Amino acid sequence: MPSQNGQTPGVLAHKAAVADLLERNKKYSETYKAPPALKDGIIKAVNAGRRTTVVKLATISNAGGRTADAVRSILALDALGNLGTVMIVHHTDCGMTHFTGAEFQQKTAERHPDLAKPDMQFGEVSDPHKTILEDMRHLKGFKSFEDNGTEIRGFVLDLKTGRMTEAKL
Repeated sequence: MPSQNGQTPGVLAHKAAVADLLERNKKYSETYKAPPALKDGIIKAVNAGRRTTVVKLATISNAGGRTADAVRSILALDALGNLGTVMIVHHTDCGMTHFTGAEFQQKTAERHPDLAKPDMQFGEVSDPHKTILEDMRHLKGFKSFEDNGTEIRGFVLDLKTGRMTEAKL
């Protein structure tokens, strides 16, 4: 139902949330100190509702924490600061475990037909203990990471216990 200015309550709520974020950022920026040069990076799944605080690390978040979507960002961060380690973190009960690639394709075609492409890969996570190994192999497949001394490590975060375990290839 549109409001007086023609915008739905949902749009107005999002605008209010953005305004609130900008106001909080303004206060935060008053005491902000620039971080030192970054030397490590993390690729992790977006985990709505949980906050992650990482010191001296760049964080790349995407749906499923899949590396195929993160390579461009990794290269950009490496160009800026010579990454020493890339940590890939997948977690249990990831939202990407709830749908297959075909289901993501269908939902995208329904909701965003102008963006849907038949070859689009969504990086679904069938099992985080398996997909973390796939993503480690994916990044280790780029010889230049090894040549430049970039360490690739993978971890699975158990959301029930909060414990992170390292995956080994």
